[in-house]
Amino acid sequence: MRFVVLVACGILLSLSPVRAGETAYLSTMEDVPLLPGLFEVPEEGMVFDQPEGRIVLAVARCESCGEEVASYYGGLLPALGWQTEDASGGLVFLRDGERLVIDVQAAVDGGSVVSFTLAPGGM
Repeated sequence: MRFVVLVACGILLSLSPVRAGETAYLSTMEDVPLLPGLFEVPEEGMVFDQPEGRIVLAVARCESCGEEVASYYGGLLPALGWQTEDASGGLVFLRDGERLVIDVQAAVDGGSVVSFTLAPGGM
């Protein structure tokens, strides 16, 4: 019986979308990692392709990561080729003609909502 329970647990763990020690990424922006503790809300995102470039919105939530977002993405994204744009203290990055804006808001039910908006650089 213990063997069956162990096998079942192993199967469930293998189905987990992110294993311990692995980095999770936004589903619509495959090269933008999620801060540990952030959980994407796919039904709140969208992708729109247009001739000038794509427009993507991804939304994630966390219980208490609001203050960590700026330091995490401010340090990580430049290492991934994103350049910081001076935007009055906001999180705005440029790369390959695209502009990524990361916005953190307090959630009505507590915690934080983090939105990631990707658009052609001129928008």
